[in-house]
Amino acid sequence: LDMKGKGLDWKTWKTTGWLALTNGLMNAKGTEGPIQDLYMRVRFVKNGAEIKRLSFRLLDSDIALEGTIRNWAAKPTITAKIESNQMDLDLLIPKGQRSPIRDFLETLAATSKVQATASMARGYYKHLKFGSLSARIMIQDGVLDLDRVSGQLSNGDVAGRIVVQLPKNQPADAELSVRATGLSMEDVLKFFGKKAGMATGEARVTGTIRGHGKNPHGLYPTLNGKVDILLENGRIFKSEERAIWKIISILNLPAVLQGKVDLEKDGLPYNKISATILARNGLFETENLIIDSPIVKITAAGNYDLPTDQMDMVWAVSPFGSYSKFLKTIPLFGRLFAGDRKGLATALFSVKGSIEDPEVTYLPMKSFATGLTGLAQLAFDILKNTVMLPIDLMTPDEEKETVKGSVPEPEPVPSAP
Repeated sequence: LDMKGKGLDWKTWKTTGWLALTNGLMNAKGTEGPIQDLYMRVRFVKNGAEIKRLSFRLLDSDIALEGTIRNWAAKPTITAKIESNQMDLDLLIPKGQRSPIRDFLETLAATSKVQATASMARGYYKHLKFGSLSARIMIQDGVLDLDRVSGQLSNGDVAGRIVVQLPKNQPADAELSVRATGLSMEDVLKFFGKKAGMATGEARVTGTIRGHGKNPHGLYPTLNGKVDILLENGRIFKSEERAIWKIISILNLPAVLQGKVDLEKDGLPYNKISATILARNGLFETENLIIDSPIVKITAAGNYDLPTDQMDMVWAVSPFGSYSKFLKTIPLFGRLFAGDRKGLATALFSVKGSIEDPEVTYLPMKSFATGLTGLAQLAFDILKNTVMLPIDLMTPDEEKETVKGSVPEPEPVPSAP
């Protein structure tokens, strides 16, 4: 010890020995309950420590950790192995702008180097349940890197990576990359607050999204990235507010198919729904939304502005398969030419406004007499490529009377509110 009249010099301290705690109970600020069954056994060595075991329980979650800390007087290097039998992943997500977890992670990122592996026998986040969830954790130079994330779902798996820039006492900047298969559509819809029973099927999602907390208007205007979505083998059930059901109502499909398909009760079946979505500063754009149903083919192009909840899209619909002979009686299906003299039976709709209850308006074929442009052209091109062999709803006599490039004019109909 330095006893030269200036007090004790802590740099000369040499801490060795053991620290043990059994059956501990602790209330920590920011946690959703008390930390229980706290067990700790640590051996202190020169300029470091060996964590033989640190374990505790928080609500229904448990954590056990072992590892080492070296060079803690300068820039600590921490290696650890973390295990859990059951973990609520929501407990690990910082809440609000400032929280004990957020402050702790920022301090680690600014002062230390952390390398850890984490594994959980069972994990859950809200209503999603995972099995054999694991990840590699690296924290250094102001960055949290949660890499090699993998877990099992009931019918598939999830893998991904999260990289978060954590400057001390400043807004964070994060990037999420994910690949998930076997997601239930009902589980996906619950994340967005949608009521159960809107749709069924299995979802596959692959993509990367970036965002940060520096914008005074919140996270939404900062979102950028790309996401590919594929839904398979499901049904879209009746919902008067949704765009697709407003289109179905304008076309009067339930009445036309009465006795053959009960759309009101059973919903619209689909084999696949796919789309590539690009996010640019909170504006989500797609040029290739495809709904592949055994009854109709539906394609769409346009955008959705998440910060303002405003949609601007054009949807194209064409009858398909064995139902086309019944649907040909619907006067709204006009005739758009797809090259040579083959016409594609099509109905076009403008979809604008809130995603929860948009305004859907039928676009008369006569308004495209000089050709398609903009979103209508994009939606029709995707439809043309989706329906490999255009469905001919016109009789040979009608076709002879049709001048190339012209389209029949269906009866006007009011737009859906």
